Amino acid sequence: MNEFKKKYIADFTLVTSADKGDLALLLKTLIELNSEFGVSVKSLLFCYEPFSTISIGISYEDAIAVIRGELSEDAYIERNRRGRK
Repeated sequence: MNEFKKKYIADFTLVTSADKGDLALLLKTLIELNSEFGVSVKSLLFCYEPFSTISIGISYEDAIAVIRGELSEDAYIERNRRGRK
């Protein structure tokens, strides 16, 4: 029988505008949270109209490419978009 390990869970939301360059800043923040505190993020939502969202998976490798300017924000979204057929 496995013993339950006690843990703390914090649930929070980061919100930023969706202007050019804002995704790169958000990805940089997520990478820093991961490297400094072990906070992991599985996905984020891009809200482009009321009640219209795109779920985007988090790829730390692609995020670093966006921050360095090697991958555009639009290319990141398309590459990591979830729910595509």
